[in-house]
Amino acid sequence: MILITASVGLAQGYSSNQKKALRWENKEKHHAAAMEDGRYLLLNGGLRRHKDFDQLTHPSFGNYSNINGNYGLHFGERRKNFSYDLGVNYYYHSQVLSQTLPPLDGKLILSSRMNTFVMPVSLKYDIPVGNKEKVRFGANFATNWIMFHIFEHRSSEGTSSFSWNNSTGESEKINNTWRTADRKGRFFFKSGIHGEILILNSSFLLIQVSRAFVLRPTRTLIFNWESQGFEGEFRDDRKIDGYLLEISYKLPINVLRQKISR
Repeated sequence: MILITASVGLAQGYSSNQKKALRWENKEKHHAAAMEDGRYLLLNGGLRRHKDFDQLTHPSFGNYSNINGNYGLHFGERRKNFSYDLGVNYYYHSQVLSQTLPPLDGKLILSSRMNTFVMPVSLKYDIPVGNKEKVRFGANFATNWIMFHIFEHRSSEGTSSFSWNNSTGESEKINNTWRTADRKGRFFFKSGIHGEILILNSSFLLIQVSRAFVLRPTRTLIFNWESQGFEGEFRDDRKIDGYLLEISYKLPINVLRQKISR
């Protein structure tokens, strides 16, 4: 009985050591595959602040009136210190416009939404830091093609009305018509800095801070209004611009193949 118990104990210990050795071997393989050049998948999400709003005059809109979000999926490839990727991103764009109407001695507040599907093409350059090269720092640039929009205003023209409180506190109505300008921007650009950190010994967490800018507005609405015998016109430019903070999860295809083939 003692011999049997000892034999079982030795077998269990050997099996446990085998499992530990196998886990260590797989860990080393995943780490080596993650550090190699090759293709990768990247899942990203972020926040964008695109325009300052007059919070003192209109505090009811809160501190986050012009903070919007985006998320998407990219496919890319790394070659030494360079990497490039393309994919599809979804941008939620909520814009609050405070428009002064001098003849009426008041401000008109317009809140509009524009959701956009974008195809980004990104180029990154980064340098590994440390002996094990688990951290990388670098710069990036992206050209973003605007594929199509989902607008609050779907047609090219329309009519609407707004209510506002005059200087005596009485409610007044403003009737207006709007139309879209013919020229539309089809691209916007991003540039910034980023850092990559090796996590789980097989993938990367990417933190990116960038600035988005456009050469011309994505869409422009032209409003003509009238109230109390006064009338006027103003433009509302919709843009995908501002500062972005994005966090991404990057999974090398080499690692994914190893895990699938196990």
